[in-house]
Amino acid sequence: MSIRRTSRKRVLIFAEAVTLAHVARPHVLAGLLPSAAYEVCVARDERYERLFGSRLAYGTTRIHSIPTEQFLRALEDGQPVYQPDSLRGYVEEDLQVIGKFDPDLVIGDFRLSLSISCRLAGKPYVSLANAYWSPYARPRYRVPELPIVKWMGYRLGQTAFDLIRPLAFAMHCRPLNVVRRKYGLPSLGHDLRQVYTDADHVFYADLPELVPTYGLPANHH
Repeated sequence: MSIRRTSRKRVLIFAEAVTLAHVARPHVLAGLLPSAAYEVCVARDERYERLFGSRLAYGTTRIHSIPTEQFLRALEDGQPVYQPDSLRGYVEEDLQVIGKFDPDLVIGDFRLSLSISCRLAGKPYVSLANAYWSPYARPRYRVPELPIVKWMGYRLGQTAFDLIRPLAFAMHCRPLNVVRRKYGLPSLGHDLRQVYTDADHVFYADLPELVPTYGLPANHH
């Protein structure tokens, strides 16, 4: 990863490798930025490196992501996918990479720790997210394949999920809020959509016709 300052704007893109989508989108975006105007680096876990090859028009550096199996198991069990210790480790690693590359802009795809790291580093931050996680969308959240569905059936499971979803979202928000408090930052509240989209700007990786949004503020695109 180059640390030599050039006249080009420097863009550091974090890919959280818990799923392929969160790695593929940063690589696509990095490839779209013209090299004449931008010096780009993608920070990624090594698990998907073979899919993208080594002859890239932009730089890369390694970061750690929790194992995909751990991520999927937490989703299956309805538990928070990150714990405070993991997020604190992410923040420390984020700050090291940001300090070394010294970007003009940081972009992250599901790297939730960046809502802390970029504030601490004083760097503008863009979050890539799906529009159904927007506070300004109105999706119908369908019950996941949780054990409760096998026991109650889909219809009753959906009804139960609709009732407990706000509490479940609040539980998933807690780890990041705990770490934010450690670094002197305010809580993001109990709406998981706020946690997923806390950034200076939010880029939604969906067609507007696919997931309509309503009353978007100027920094949501």
